[in-house]
Amino acid sequence: MSGNGPAFTAELPDGTLINRRLSRQPTYHFPLANLVRLAIYGGIESNSYEVPLEPFLDMIPNLRRLQKLSISHSFMPLTRPNRSAHQFPRLDASSLTEVSINDHAMNVGFIMSCIILPLTAHVRLQAIVGPLRHEDYPPEEYIHVLRRMLPVNHDCLPALKEYHKLEIRREVGNCELTLSTPGLPGKLEIILFAPPLPVEPRALPEYQWLSRGVDNALIRDVRSLFPRLPATHLEFFCDVAIVSPAEWTNCLAQFPALRRLSVDDKKLENPHTTLLDALRRRPLVCPLLDHLELYGAAEAVGDLRNIRLCLEERRAGTGRRMKVFMAELHGGQRCAISPREVEDYQGLFAGLAQQSIFQFNRDGAQQAVEGRERRLGL
Repeated sequence: MSGNGPAFTAELPDGTLINRRLSRQPTYHFPLANLVRLAIYGGIESNSYEVPLEPFLDMIPNLRRLQKLSISHSFMPLTRPNRSAHQFPRLDASSLTEVSINDHAMNVGFIMSCIILPLTAHVRLQAIVGPLRHEDYPPEEYIHVLRRMLPVNHDCLPALKEYHKLEIRREVGNCELTLSTPGLPGKLEIILFAPPLPVEPRALPEYQWLSRGVDNALIRDVRSLFPRLPATHLEFFCDVAIVSPAEWTNCLAQFPALRRLSVDDKKLENPHTTLLDALRRRPLVCPLLDHLELYGAAEAVGDLRNIRLCLEERRAGTGRRMKVFMAELHGGQRCAISPREVEDYQGLFAGLAQQSIFQFNRDGAQQAVEGRERRLGL
């Protein structure tokens, strides 16, 4: 290999490797139809490359036997394309099993618009949003960037209309959306990275405000990203304290087929008050919901009472008990819940669900963190 452009590595069926460096005017004079693996790596200095994306998009339909595709920080941002995503040729990539693309959000979306993937493919899409300043990236911009990472025609990515499970994780400035169907091959991961927390104390309030706004925007607008997704299983990992009952209601009402809901307070220090309020309001959202999991905190017996009232209201509204209720909560430093009250509520919850698992750690957030790590296999 020579030059300083992104590294282009391709593999033929017999194991032969082709190694090149892409230039500002790349040509793809290889036996493209026979390639089974293709990797293009630009490292972390992607902005220094001046390799245009459009010639690569025109080349994609030739990759008829491709099984694995990996692209990382390799192309100039496609800010002013000469053609819309609909106008580029598409590849029916029935043999693709793994796709990993980490590039500018618009580039990711254009590449995905040129490939029709099988439902069984494992797809990982990544992009960076930043700099993280309110005037540049208000909370709603996260949703816009995530949308730009998806194909313009959702038929190119069957996961967007076939998978049943949606996981939403928010940590610091990053967010991760994972779509899958338990028990079946194939997965779609969409990851948006943001710069790390600023070290200047004066910048922290604005960053924290923006981070809370992103949580709200994701919960409020996530359905708009996947309008055709037949989701029956939702998992949220977020700051539950900053989401209002109305925001929970508006979000959950858009998933009428939902049967399983898991909500994990990322700080492990907040009760699920607003969520429980939304779940018990009439008319009930998600009337088919029969599996509820809560992970977080409870400092007063009123927090446990809210859970009981929610389960009772949903039983009265649906005419049936919850099939599964699970809660793993910890009390924190100001816990006012006695061991006797915990035992009483364990019995009450057992009568409100066919299967009830209620674990309460009276003291020590560390125990809650260790419990989360065991649960997630970390």
